[in-house]
Amino acid sequence: MQKTLSTLKDKINNALVVDRENHIYRCHRSIFTDPQLFEFEMKHIFEGNWVFLAHESQIPQRVIIIP
Repeated sequence: MQKTLSTLKDKINNALVVDRENHIYRCHRSIFTDPQLFEFEMKHIFEGNWVFLAHESQIPQRVIIIP
C-alpha cells in the first residue's frame, strides 16, 4: 500500500504545474484518465460518502417531457 501511495503521489506531482508567482495552475490530462488514480479516488474519496451536488432550491422547476 505504501508503494502504491508513493507511486500515486509521484503521478500527481508529475502531472501538476504550479506557478504561484504567475498564478498558473495546470494539470496534464493523464490525471483524469489514469485507471490506478481513478480506483484510488473511488475507494478513498467517493466510497461510502454522499457527494453534494446542489440544494433542492437550486434545481430549476421540474419539467415533464413526454417523448
